[in-house]
Amino acid sequence: MQGNPFRVPRPRVTLACALVFFAVCVWLTAWREPLPEQRGFVFALMLCVSGGVLFASARRAFALVFGGGLFLLLRAITVMKQEYLESPLMPADFIYYLRSSLFETLRRYPHIYSVGLAVLVAIPLLLWLAWRGDRRLFARWRGGLQAMLRVGGVVVCAAAFWVCLLPNGPFAQVHARDTWDKMSDDAVLTDFFVNLRDSSVHLPPMADAATAERDWQSTATAAQATVPASQYPDIVQVLEESTFDPAPFTHCDVPACHPAMLQPDARTRGHGFLRTHTFGGGTWVSEFAALTGLPQDIFGPGGMYAPYVLAPHMRDSLPLLLKRLGYLTVAIYPTHGDFLNGEDAYKAYGIDHFYGADALGLDDWEETDAQMFTAAKRVYDKLETSGLRKPGNRCS
Repeated sequence: MQGNPFRVPRPRVTLACALVFFAVCVWLTAWREPLPEQRGFVFALMLCVSGGVLFASARRAFALVFGGGLFLLLRAITVMKQEYLESPLMPADFIYYLRSSLFETLRRYPHIYSVGLAVLVAIPLLLWLAWRGDRRLFARWRGGLQAMLRVGGVVVCAAAFWVCLLPNGPFAQVHARDTWDKMSDDAVLTDFFVNLRDSSVHLPPMADAATAERDWQSTATAAQATVPASQYPDIVQVLEESTFDPAPFTHCDVPACHPAMLQPDARTRGHGFLRTHTFGGGTWVSEFAALTGLPQDIFGPGGMYAPYVLAPHMRDSLPLLLKRLGYLTVAIYPTHGDFLNGEDAYKAYGIDHFYGADALGLDDWEETDAQMFTAAKRVYDKLETSGLRKPGNRCS
C-alpha cells in the first residue's frame, strides 16, 4: 500500500516550526534595537549561539529554539527590570541577584513572579518538543570524524561570538559609545552584551609610596585622644531611603519645605550635607560611599556591584576606624541579611554585629520607620545589659 503523498515527515515539520519560532524571536529581539548596526550585532550573536548549540546537539530545530528562546528570554528580563527597577540589565545581575534573596524579591512583584513560573514551564517543554521531533545530524559520519567536526564547530562559533564582542572587532561602532549611552538608551540587548567587557572592576591610579606616606602619615600613627574613651559619644548613622530635603529650592516656602527632621535644633553640634555616590536607586552604593569614603565609579562600571566585588577587599573604613578608637559597631538592617549580600558586605566593612530583619523579628519590606527605630533601641539596650558595651567600647 502506498503512503500518503501529502504526509510531511515529522522532522521537516519540526524544523519548519523552529524556523518560524526563530524568525519571530529575531523580530522581537534583534530587530527591536534602534540602529541597524545594533540589530546586526545582536543577530550575529544569535547566529553564533545557535550555531554552537547546533554542533553541540547535532539537532537543527533544537538549536534554533534554544538560540532564539534564549535571546527572547533575555530581552523579556531586560524589559521587566527596566520597568520595575528603572535600570538596565547587566551581566553581573545574574550573579548579584541570584546570590541574594531573588525569590523574596520576585514575591513582591506578582507579575514578574507569574511570568517566571510560566517561563520555567514553557521553555523546557519547547526544548523537549524540538529535541524529540528533530533528526540528528552527522549520524552517518564515523565516530572520530564526527567528534572532530562537532567540537571544531563549537570552537568556531565560540570564537566568532568572542570576536563580535571585541571593542575593535567587526562591530566596533556599537562599542564606541560613552557609559551613559550604554546605560540609558533603548538598545537593551546591545548594551547587555557590550557590558560583558565593561562590568569588570579596575583599580584606580595609585600614588607612589613616598606620596602616600606624606599624605597619610598623620592617620597611620597613633594620635593622643583628647578625651577618655569612656566619654566618647555614641554615633548613630541613619539611612533614610528616598528622603529628600526640598529646602534648597528658592521658591519652596511652604511648611513642608522645612521638615523638622532635617533642621538643626539645640542639640545639634554640626549640620550640613553628607554627599555619597548613587545612581538610580543604588542604595548599596550610598552605603559603600558612606562607610568607605570612596566613590564606586573610580573602580569602573563594575563598582556598581560594590557589596560583592569591592567590600571583600576593603582594608580601611569608617567602622574599622571607630573600632580602633574603642567603639563597638552595630548594623540594623531592614531586610534579611542575604539581600544584596548585605550581611557579608557589612562584616567586610568592619561592622561587629549585624542584625537583619529576621533577627529583629520584622517583616522585611513592610516595616515602618518607627518599628526600625524601636528595634534599634532594643538592640542597644541588649548590648547595654549584656556586657558587650563597656566603658571605652561605645556603640555606633
